[in-house]
Amino acid sequence: MSSDEEDYMSDKILAACTSSNKGNDVRPGLIHNHSRKREHQIAVKKARLDEDNKKKLQPSASTRLQEGLSTSISSSNKGFAMLQKMGYKEGQALGKTESGIVEPIGIQVKNDRGGLGREAAIKEIQEYRAQARLKQLNKGREIEQMTPEEYRRLKSLKSQSKQINIDLIKSQKACEGLDRSMNVGYPVMKWFWPENRLPIDPNEEEDAEEEEEEEKFENQEKLEMLTRYLRSCYFYCIHCGIKYENATDFQTNCPGDTRDDH
Repeated sequence: MSSDEEDYMSDKILAACTSSNKGNDVRPGLIHNHSRKREHQIAVKKARLDEDNKKKLQPSASTRLQEGLSTSISSSNKGFAMLQKMGYKEGQALGKTESGIVEPIGIQVKNDRGGLGREAAIKEIQEYRAQARLKQLNKGREIEQMTPEEYRRLKSLKSQSKQINIDLIKSQKACEGLDRSMNVGYPVMKWFWPENRLPIDPNEEEDAEEEEEEEKFENQEKLEMLTRYLRSCYFYCIHCGIKYENATDFQTNCPGDTRDDH
């Protein structure tokens, strides 16, 4: 190699390469990470748009379906024409006594993934919740009108608060496990699950006022609502520690819904 040619391993060559790249860092790893981050952001936005569009279209589709189900069969229908040939007249009831129904049977269409048992449980919890709020408003007057026996019972309940807290924590853990097994992504009420296990709620800001009201419930009331939910929705008893097969099995083998019953 001649002395005029630069050695490609020399410090001069390496320094030149380094200085030329200082202002333009094109390391593949950085490009790759930025690209993946951008793809993720686009995917999240698309998922949100799809969900919003689905919510906008769902009521109209549901309305059209309900209208179709509640509309009588048209006389132009082939099946209806066949009935007319057999002597049937429009508006006439079927059966020997002609006491059958004339209008279509109403059908309630479910658009969500929740089970019927869970819907009934949520409705029951909402009713109890309304009663608990009303009870809180009247609590002061109720204490004034209590008999000595009722007042002693109230004091006894307060002394049992430690056990109530233990049962509430057990119920929250059981509720989270059972809900997740049914692909439920967020609890019916925030305190139905352990606080440190709660996922991020997309509607957290909108529900802030409601959560403040929920925090006013005493642990005894929370435990009663959560117990009702677990029993109605999953046939689960925290005192038995068992998830029963069905309502019959539950009613036959579970002594009751309180610790004293067990």
